[in-house]
Amino acid sequence: MKNFIEKLPIKILLIVLGVISMVFGIAFTVRYTVNANFVKSFENGNYSTVGERLLLLSNMPEGYVTYYNLGNASYRNQNYEEAIVSYQHALKYKIPEGKECPIRINLALALLSLKDFDHLEPSEIDDAIKILKTARGMLTEVGCADPDGTNGHNADAEKLKQEIDELLKKLEKQQSENNNDDQKDDQKDDNKDDQKDDDKKKEGQNTTQSQSPSQSKKDQRVKKEIEKRKEEAQKKYTKDQNQKEKSGSSNNGNGNNSNSNNNGKIW
Repeated sequence: MKNFIEKLPIKILLIVLGVISMVFGIAFTVRYTVNANFVKSFENGNYSTVGERLLLLSNMPEGYVTYYNLGNASYRNQNYEEAIVSYQHALKYKIPEGKECPIRINLALALLSLKDFDHLEPSEIDDAIKILKTARGMLTEVGCADPDGTNGHNADAEKLKQEIDELLKKLEKQQSENNNDDQKDDQKDDNKDDQKDDDKKKEGQNTTQSQSPSQSKKDQRVKKEIEKRKEEAQKKYTKDQNQKEKSGSSNNGNGNNSNSNNNGKIW
C-alpha cells in the first residue's frame, strides 16, 4: 500500500503529461490539417477562410500562421485593407526565424495595391510617396531588405525594395516638376496681374492725353464766353450809370433855375 501511494504521484504526473502531449499533438495536427487544406484550396483559387477563423476562435498555437493565411485570402480577394490588418496582426506574434520576411513582403505588396501607380493624378502623388515609404520600411525594419544597400537577407524583399526605390525616385522627380510648374504658373499669374495694372495705367494716361486738347479747347471757349458776358454786362452797367447821371444832372439844372427866378423876382 505504501509503495502504491509513493508511486501514485508519478503515475498521475505521467498521465497529466501524456494528456498535455496528446492535446498539443491534436492541436498541431488540426493546425497542420487546416493549413494544408487552406493552402490546397488557395492554390486552386478558393480563398475561403472558414477554417482559419475557427482556429482564431480556438486560440490555436502559431496564431501568426492563421493571420498570415487570412491576409493572403483577403489579398487574393482584393480586400487589401483587410489583408493589411491581418498581416499586421501576424507580425505581433513571435515568429520563427526565416518566417517573418514572407509576411512583411506580402504586407508591403498589400500596401502598394492601395494605389494605381501607373495612373496617378498630380494630387495623389504625395499619398503615393507616403505609401511607398511605408512599404519600404516594412521590408527594411528587420533586415529582410537592406535600407542602404543590397545586402538584405531575403532576395525577394531586396528585389521589391529596389523596385520601390525606382518608383520613389520617379514620383519624387515628378513631384518636384509639378511644384516648379505650380510656381511658374503662380509667377505667370502675378505677371499677368502686373501687366493688367500697367495696361490700365497706360490706358488711363492715354485717355487723359487724348482728352486734354479737346478739354483745353472747351475750357478756352467757356472762358471766352464768360469774359464776353462779363464785358457785355460791364458795358451795360456803364451805359445805365451814364444815363442815370445825365438824368440826374438835368433835374438838378431845372431846379436851380426855378430857385434863381424866385429869388430874383421883384414883387
